[in-house]
Amino acid sequence: MRAEVIVLHQVTVLLIASKFDEMDDNIAIIRDLRAYIRKQLVLLPARDSFTAPTFEEIVSCERAILKFFSWNLKFVLPLHVLRMLLANGVFFSNELCNHISSG
Repeated sequence: MRAEVIVLHQVTVLLIASKFDEMDDNIAIIRDLRAYIRKQLVLLPARDSFTAPTFEEIVSCERAILKFFSWNLKFVLPLHVLRMLLANGVFFSNELCNHISSG
């Protein structure tokens, strides 16, 4: 798989994750993601043959990924379970740190 395609999918998944799990103020903007990629391209030795994905490519990839998952993005991750337990007072943040460090 070409590096451009891998970067396109990485950026798109990051965009989808930010829309799914963040508040509206923290959602990544495609323009900002593209600017970040362009900054990182300066560090690559083969940057002449590599370009940042376009806005249209990112939107198209986002639609393809969402269609692949049938728009069902509700995967329960360990982080979600931990947040739920912390929110309901089952665990407290200081208990988790003490338990991990004493193990």
